[in-house]
Amino acid sequence: MKTMLCLPLLCAGVAVAQPQGSATVADSGRILTLECSGPNDVITVRGSNNYITLSGACEHLVVYGNGNTINGTAVQKVWLKGNNNLLSFWQELPSAYLNNTGNGNRYTVGSVSTGTAAPQSAAGQTSGK
Repeated sequence: MKTMLCLPLLCAGVAVAQPQGSATVADSGRILTLECSGPNDVITVRGSNNYITLSGACEHLVVYGNGNTINGTAVQKVWLKGNNNLLSFWQELPSAYLNNTGNGNRYTVGSVSTGTAAPQSAAGQTSGK
């Protein structure tokens, strides 16, 4: 009879590596600082009522949670799927993109507030400008 050696990652299926600088926040009620360090960074926020500071320029930010406050230098593409989130960034990157399917979300760039982020258009895209 042969004995089979099974390593946890191999037996569980294919392990997918996250790009450098990518992170997922699943906790709620936390104060966190996350670093965006390169292209293809994906910051995913699934928790609620967090205060998150993003250092560096992030390529992707996806917010599923509710009531989060997120501050940072810059972000290229933002998807707001949760509700009542507040995002504030110091600068807007060229070709910035905002997709908001949540309610009561607010987005600020520099000292200019966009007020409530516009809901997703019928075509499925909303500009963050």
